[in-house]
Amino acid sequence: MYKKIFSAILFGVLTIASTSTFVSCKDYDDDINNLQAQIDELNNKKIAEINSTITELKNADAALPTAITD
Repeated sequence: MYKKIFSAILFGVLTIASTSTFVSCKDYDDDINNLQAQIDELNNKKIAEINSTITELKNADAALPTAITD
């Protein structure tokens, strides 16, 4: 009788202990989306800077013939 009760208690304790040791998988979708948003923001800033530099160079190129004649 005691053997059955002890076995049941031991089985219960081991079952509870084993379920508490499992690690659940983390959902990384939010982290990935956040990082991708940061990358996109930086890319958009760099593209805007490059376009601004191109516009400045085009304006300087257009003004070059008048600067040469002066």
